[in-house]
Amino acid sequence: MNNNAQKLPLYDRIGMSTNLFLNEKDTLGLIEFLANQFSVVEVELEGELRAQTDEARNMEMADQIRKIGEKTGATINLHAPYIRIDYIVGNNKKEAAETILRAAEFSIRANAKVMTFHPGFRFPKNADKALRAEAIALTQELAMDLFHVNKHKGSNMAYCLENMGNERPFLTFTHDENEEIFSTSPISLTLDIAHVASYCETHQQAREEMTKFARYAGNVHLADINFPKHLHLPLGAGDFDYHDMVMAIEETGYNGSYIIEEVAGSYSGDEYLAAANRYRQQLKEKIAA
Repeated sequence: MNNNAQKLPLYDRIGMSTNLFLNEKDTLGLIEFLANQFSVVEVELEGELRAQTDEARNMEMADQIRKIGEKTGATINLHAPYIRIDYIVGNNKKEAAETILRAAEFSIRANAKVMTFHPGFRFPKNADKALRAEAIALTQELAMDLFHVNKHKGSNMAYCLENMGNERPFLTFTHDENEEIFSTSPISLTLDIAHVASYCETHQQAREEMTKFARYAGNVHLADINFPKHLHLPLGAGDFDYHDMVMAIEETGYNGSYIIEEVAGSYSGDEYLAAANRYRQQLKEKIAA
């Protein structure tokens, strides 16, 4: 499912996330700043934005985000707040679900085309089959609840569950589990390239894995890494052939967005922004050549 930026050339499908500037107080100014440069912007409800939107309760702010999209012509998509997986499989299921469902209503109000959400963190790595099965079932249940939000609101916004990376306490689904989720639920995948690569041993394996994940993708997160270290770097700052990964995904027929997101190490958001613009220029030059 490739809902956003369908007819744009690749260089114009490179977008930016606000999570590169989590501490920026002027969040609406930040969104407009990015929307004036990129055709697609992902607004992540973390950092200052999580606080200022009151965890997606502040619908007036959703209206302001919608107006920025209308003013600039950019597609402004949303990333829901993080939830803890021990809420999902523990005693706070209702609170976790309400966070995501509230974010869905906020995203629709903001006129987003895609809303990304995480399966949750603090998931035990030694979880048995029963606990994993419960997590899958509850993820499917949440997906159906999101479908009903769309139906109630008259929206066709796409919901994308993000794949998680190595070296983090997030729930990571296997290929078989992904097949079960995406073949039975009304959701797509936010394919995080760095997360996929963090589980691979060779470049060729990473390329093959990208094509497997791409069949579910409705959104992509893009970063460089020092392969296979799970540390999102500005494009060109690592040793990973991220462009070849983009090409592998494109070869599957994907034609959605590639969002630069997540700061790491001592890099600043401005460095990610500059690197994204350099990559876009390189893509433009390849077309012109």
